[in-house]
Amino acid sequence: MGYGDGSMRVFDLRSGEVTHNISGHQAHSSAVASLDAKRDNNLVASGGVDGAARIYSLQSSKGIAAFACGGSATEEQSSSAEEEEEVSSRSTVEAVLFGKSPEQNILVTGSLEGIVNVWDVSTQVRGGFSTRFYSDCAS
Repeated sequence: MGYGDGSMRVFDLRSGEVTHNISGHQAHSSAVASLDAKRDNNLVASGGVDGAARIYSLQSSKGIAAFACGGSATEEQSSSAEEEEEVSSRSTVEAVLFGKSPEQNILVTGSLEGIVNVWDVSTQVRGGFSTRFYSDCAS
């Protein structure tokens, strides 16, 4: 579960017990907006109002990657959790999704600005796809 203070908790669904508590410097600087878990249940991804997507290892209980996801779709954006660099505030990351087959070691992010990025989890850099979608819907 993601919380308004940027922290997250992972629960064992059978017992209802908290198995992992992610907070402090490893958490988002503002509310968590989206979550996904890798099929093998070893990685959790989160997207936040702070414009970042983060990946956490449940085996090591540590953050392993942080990606700046908003801004220009052509702007170079990647950072490592190990570097502890501040991820600039851009646009809320409304969606995070791991590739669903074991061969896909990717994370897809979508922001409120309409930017969709595909990230290579192994190298922690944006892959070959990044685009901006615009809505032509009138209200």
